[in-house]
Amino acid sequence: IWVYTEFEKDKNSKIELEKSREKTLDSFIKTMTELLVKHDLAGTPEQKRLAIARTRINLALPQLDGGRKGQILQFLYESDLIDRNPKFRLLGCNFNESLVENIVLGQAEIKSAYFKDAIFRNSNLIEANFTSCDFTGADFTNCLMTNTNLSYTKLNNVKLENIDLTKVDFEGSDLTNASLKGSTIRQSQLEEIFQKENINLKETNII
Repeated sequence: IWVYTEFEKDKNSKIELEKSREKTLDSFIKTMTELLVKHDLAGTPEQKRLAIARTRINLALPQLDGGRKGQILQFLYESDLIDRNPKFRLLGCNFNESLVENIVLGQAEIKSAYFKDAIFRNSNLIEANFTSCDFTGADFTNCLMTNTNLSYTKLNNVKLENIDLTKVDFEGSDLTNASLKGSTIRQSQLEEIFQKENINLKETNII
């Protein structure tokens, strides 16, 4: 009986957590949609509207799981809020453990945000600018990364596998324990990397 009771409590707790997360996401989308439609958030919004939007993002992200964080990231991108010269910055935002497989973030600009253990597999990151972000433990396997800016980023323990990295900016980045297995990179790029201890270059094509 005790085991069954504890199982039911755990089950109900998980159900409530899922409901809470979905409510948080729905509330975020509703508020941001209103700001976009009624207050031109993607155009020339008032500063107080930008402040409201940033507050909503900072409140929502810590309460969400990886999949829903990925939905927020996709929403911001598709709403033209984080493209080149973004309307507001995501400095310090917590996208840790985001699940963003197969996402399109081409020409996005996201600086100084946290993406620890995020999953970006098979995503389009062409010409995206991620300067000074923390990608510790992230997985970029099979991503498109032409002209992607990863300068001064933390890329410890990341997977940059099966990627053409020849046009990625790694200046000042930390790739300690990173895996470049199956990827292609230029020797000059390797020299620009600030920290590269124990990089896995197995089956890496260095040109």
